[in-house]
Amino acid sequence: MSAIKGKKVLGERRVIKRKPGKKSKNYFTMDTQAAIVRYQASEDHAEREKIYTKEILPAFDALSENLINVYGYKVMYESKKDLKAECLEFLYSTVEKWDESKGSKAFSYYNVVARHWLTISSKKNVKRMKTYISMEDKDEFSSADVEKYDTYNVIPSYEEMLQKQENAKMLKKIVIELKTRVKTDNEIACVNAVEQIVDSLEDIDILNKRAVLLYIREITGLSSKQLSVCLSSLKKHYRELRKTDSFAY
Repeated sequence: MSAIKGKKVLGERRVIKRKPGKKSKNYFTMDTQAAIVRYQASEDHAEREKIYTKEILPAFDALSENLINVYGYKVMYESKKDLKAECLEFLYSTVEKWDESKGSKAFSYYNVVARHWLTISSKKNVKRMKTYISMEDKDEFSSADVEKYDTYNVIPSYEEMLQKQENAKMLKKIVIELKTRVKTDNEIACVNAVEQIVDSLEDIDILNKRAVLLYIREITGLSSKQLSVCLSSLKKHYRELRKTDSFAY
């Protein structure tokens, strides 16, 4: 037996060592591609959700996990699970963009766009971390920064408070409209959870993307995959609403 660049030769058979978490490309087959074609052609919301959840999502899930494991993508303060969930949301938004008539395979297209998205997300995070200074590390502050920090008025101005109130009203208005558009039980549960958060904004100490996702997951009891599908659908409705004059802000 001899070892050649990570490969063991047993007679004429080669055994290739794979990286942890790496899977075969067989998870994304021509059946997956056919499912994407059927998804794009269907105009029935329930049918599209069924096709995506059962035939497309598992392939996207494995693709995202493989890319994160093989290329080592990571974002500070986010777990691999969180990063994969965000990648799945992105892939869901691109299902309509692959064009079979152009001759490229679906796997090649989604592999490229997912890797591109993960690369950009990682680079953005690195850039943010390089410009971040802890508020407790005053040694890194300039003298002007220290003065601003020491004299900073933590009470928001009247204009800021008024703007927050207006934003809250608009969010409530959007949520009410979303409730008229969603159809599945999971989507309805997500919208209700968002409405509960909007109604409790003044009582929430920490409000950022990660916290909101955690709140919605706890309220709805949905799994990460279910939540990813529902939120991606809500985002599409939200983008459509923002294009109208009634919801532009």
